[in-house]
Amino acid sequence: PALNGATCPIRENRERLVGTSDNGLFRRRLGNLVEASEQNGGHFTIRQVLSLVTNIILGHPDARDGLMACTDVAELAAAGTAERASPYRNVFGGNLKPSRAERTEPFRKLNLFGIGSETSNKVDYMLVYGADDPVLVDTYRALVQTDQVYGETPAYKRAQQSYLEGDDPSAVARFLGLLRGQRQRLFFTISDELADTLDLWDLTVFRYAGLYLETSRALAEKRALPRQVMPMLMRGLNRVFTGMLIQNQDELVLASSGSQSQSRTSPLLEEFVSVARRAGEEVALLGDGDGGMKLVVRLARDDPPAVTLQLSTTRFEFLGRVAEGALPTSFSLECHEDLLAFKARLLSAVERRRFLDGDDRNDGIVLKFIDLNSDGRASSRSVTVRL
Repeated sequence: PALNGATCPIRENRERLVGTSDNGLFRRRLGNLVEASEQNGGHFTIRQVLSLVTNIILGHPDARDGLMACTDVAELAAAGTAERASPYRNVFGGNLKPSRAERTEPFRKLNLFGIGSETSNKVDYMLVYGADDPVLVDTYRALVQTDQVYGETPAYKRAQQSYLEGDDPSAVARFLGLLRGQRQRLFFTISDELADTLDLWDLTVFRYAGLYLETSRALAEKRALPRQVMPMLMRGLNRVFTGMLIQNQDELVLASSGSQSQSRTSPLLEEFVSVARRAGEEVALLGDGDGGMKLVVRLARDDPPAVTLQLSTTRFEFLGRVAEGALPTSFSLECHEDLLAFKARLLSAVERRRFLDGDDRNDGIVLKFIDLNSDGRASSRSVTVRL
């Protein structure tokens, strides 16, 4: 049917998913989400992938069952609602009723990333004020104005103006709803060159997912790891293991409360374990053969055996958040408990090494208390208890 010069959303969505104009960027970003979900236990079957692709191309909230047919396109274009067929909303089931999207597996898994709800100050400022900001105007043009189909549409421009002028009380809610859709679109359209500048993964719940994927690929391809990854993981682990905001990142600080309990604060030092290989000790990241990774701690060359921790997307995120200063329990109580169980296995390995080394404490016990230096690094202070 004649569209009076309007773009056919079905054809447009198909071309965007194929990658005709973005060199496959949309597809790669969607692949990143699927891969990160897989490493969190959220597997996508072929049936679910086909369902997702169909919804991306045909989705529209005003169509029957939320899916357009070719005969619907002219009517939607005439009503001026063709832009609501955005594939960047459809990928999260935005064309469906929320209850139905929550019950549909691929959308439930992808919506766990919170894209659209999570916000980046840089991105939101650019979306709201970028057209009039000399510093951001070029970025705004590249990311918003150039997309006349799903970016700076007439409806978006009107809502933006009403929001900025503040003359319509309902404009705020309307514009915030459009901002959600724009955040979703930008996650799939921000170029790789601008991804770091605009903090791309801050648009998701998993701010460290990009680093996780980069690290896992480096491990699979036997390349050097990103420079920041091991220091970040060590700081996170040490803060969980001690309950203190310590800065040590070149060694693992194994601490306890004196009875190997899972106490949240552990003031007694049991062992410093070197990250770099030294006298049989080592802390390393290894690929798991399935696209993920595991942390391996060795205390000796042979016995005790190495202790490993599988690093899912969520555990990696948890350690990153703790490394930057978040409280260990503020992101995931389950992750915190998993890491304390990992610490308990490490403490058992330390005890076994002491036994094999013939550590004789019959004449007394040496307690090593953790002290924090002025630079935040942990050191030990010994106290001998005679028996």
